[in-house]
Formats: sequence, structure tokens, C-alpha cells
Amino acid sequence: MKGFIERADEGVFRMCQLYSNMEKRRRDYGSGVNLSMREIHVIEAIGTHPDCNASSLIEMTGILKGTFSKTISHLEELELVECYHKHSNQRIMYFRLTELGRKSYLGHYAYHEQQSETMYRKFRSYVDSEQKVIIRFLTDYADYLKDYQ
Repeated sequence: MKGFIERADEGVFRMCQLYSNMEKRRRDYGSGVNLSMREIHVIEAIGTHPDCNASSLIEMTGILKGTFSKTISHLEELELVECYHKHSNQRIMYFRLTELGRKSYLGHYAYHEQQSETMYRKFRSYVDSEQKVIIRFLTDYADYLKDYQ
């Protein structure tokens, strides 16, 4: 019989595989444009924090600067995001959603509400002590994985 560590490793590995598969999948969130997980989460960050600059969005999303630049350029080409400068500072680039981008942003939330309700109900059934153990475990495991980077 496998011990806790082996079962935990297998469970985390399986979650990582599923997450990786989700990242590769493109989905239409209501704008008629198929978007990757990274693209929709950049749109989410811009929609949630309007008039944000690149540095702030990079920090919020955890995306590398070069990857962020490519993603933003692609979202601009798709007419989901627009870049602009404020009159007070022409050096700093700011971002906002277009009408099409806003459709994706709102569709992303609707998608999560629909897809996640069952799991969220299950999460809410965990008592406070169980939630604390789960959060502690996930945090400790993430810290453990940092050593392998």
C-alpha cells in the first residue's frame, strides 16, 4: 500500500498534467475568438484592473515580460485589447478592453460560474479546520517545488 507522500505526489502530478492540458486548450468565451488560458487571464486582469500598466499586469499574472508582450500584441491583433498612453506620461503603456474583449471577459466569468459551481459547493462543505490543512499542504508543496526550478 502506498504511503501518504506517494499518494500526494501522484495527486499533485495528476493536477499538474490536467492543468497543462487546460493551458493548451483554446476556448471561445462568447466573442467568437478562441483564446488560450494565458490570453483569457490577461484579459481578466485588464478587465478587473482597468487602466493598468504593463508592469502591474505582469506582476498580477505572473507571466514573464517577453511572454506578456507577445500575448498583448496578439490580443491587440484580435481587437480584444487596446493600448494607450496617458497624457501625463507618454512612456508608460496602459491597457483596456475593447467591446469584443469585454465580451470575452464577461463570458469567462459565466464559464467559471457554470463549470465550477459543483466543485465550489464541495469546497464550501469543508469545515474550517479542513480548509486550513488543505491550504497549508498546497502552500508547503509549492514551496517544496521551488527547490526544483
